[in-house]
Amino acid sequence: MKYFSLALCLFVFMMLFACGEQYSVNQKSEIKKEGWSYDDKLSFSFEVKDTNQLYDLFLQIDHTVDFPRQNIYVNIYTGKKDAQLEKRQLSLEIGNKLGQWLGKCNGENCENLIPLQTNTFFDSPGVYVFELEQYTRLNPLPNISSISFLAKETSKK
Repeated sequence: MKYFSLALCLFVFMMLFACGEQYSVNQKSEIKKEGWSYDDKLSFSFEVKDTNQLYDLFLQIDHTVDFPRQNIYVNIYTGKKDAQLEKRQLSLEIGNKLGQWLGKCNGENCENLIPLQTNTFFDSPGVYVFELEQYTRLNPLPNISSISFLAKETSKK
């Protein structure tokens, strides 16, 4: 009976962790303890094989509760590898005007999943690149521990 209870607990534990979101791309960049400087461009890439596949694209920002802003301005460069990348400026909202964090916080650390695009597709197969550079008034930008790029396959177009 003791082994059965242990096996049952282990099975339930594994099922809880297996039920989370499944991402086809999950790439993480650690930020230096000194902060995210203007010179530290983060680069993520992934291969597209099926041009009929739709994706939801996200950035996950891991930061401390001491982060000094409610948003992070970034320049994002996107496009196919070895081609001219398109540049856009984005404001990544991680807090509201009342000073409350929008993501999940656990003690001193917060995790914020920010949607970039939903149901997006890629015109041609190949490797696509997503680069981020911080564009705030603070250099370096403190209290960010990591930024992850995530892509989830949704449906076919």
